[in-house]
Amino acid sequence: MAEITKNFTVNVPDELWVDSWESANTETYTYVGPDTLYLVYDTVKDILTNSAQGLDVEPTNLLENEVVVEVDADTNPEVALCLLPIDENFQHEFEEQTNTLDNSTWQKITNPHIKDWFEVKVSDTTVIPVTLELDPIYKDLDTTVEEKARTRLAYVKKYADAYDFGTEDQALIDTFITNMQTYLDTYAPVCPWKFAEGVPEGDMPKIPVSLVSVFNSLPEIE
Repeated sequence: MAEITKNFTVNVPDELWVDSWESANTETYTYVGPDTLYLVYDTVKDILTNSAQGLDVEPTNLLENEVVVEVDADTNPEVALCLLPIDENFQHEFEEQTNTLDNSTWQKITNPHIKDWFEVKVSDTTVIPVTLELDPIYKDLDTTVEEKARTRLAYVKKYADAYDFGTEDQALIDTFITNMQTYLDTYAPVCPWKFAEGVPEGDMPKIPVSLVSVFNSLPEIE
């Protein structure tokens, strides 16, 4: 088993853990390790695991439903680096950033490891021998603030879509829907992990009490 060193460049999302690729960003890494890595794939459970003998040793004594997955590190250094343990000398570096919503601060990783960006997955579970590819790591952008706002919006739209209202009430409905949609658009790119104290609610539009009275006078909508 030979050790190789291979530099490579990989496409990454516009921002760590966010599903956006418009900027065509890349990162350059260096793989240093065995020229071939081995894993075990369970074809029934669809589980990929490290070999009990180690990544650099071809596994033996497989179960009936297990197959060996061989990774050519020279051809696929990005997959190989993502499989190796992180070097004990690697340390994240950070840069303080300010949230525009409330001027709170958070620490942005400025040197993401490839394992921060990606996990390894089987590219096609129906084909044997299997091949591996990088799978981007995305975190949930939804916040409790947005859930609350969408609940309010859905409540108003439920009646707006079912009934015709007078000019004054319709104007209130239209204004509320427009304002709430603008509010939700503002929160769409907000990353909840950037807020240590939770995402602030800010000035969430409120449903006019006169509309609530009108809605309560109408038959309930399922």
